[in-house]
Amino acid sequence: MIDYKKEAEPTVEDDIEEDPELKQKLLQAKEDKEDGNYYTSAEMREMLRSGRMGREEGLNEIS
Repeated sequence: MIDYKKEAEPTVEDDIEEDPELKQKLLQAKEDKEDGNYYTSAEMREMLRSGRMGREEGLNEIS
């Protein structure tokens, strides 16, 4: 039996619309991807290992 009284779970769209910071980060990520401004996980690991990017700097670049 389906309980129609149960409140629906929020959707991803709901979360994005309710959180302007999340929406901005997703829009920036989309723009970066379209511009070819991204690194693979393997490339990021190599940059961290080689010291070309510090951990804190790397995390800031991603976020």
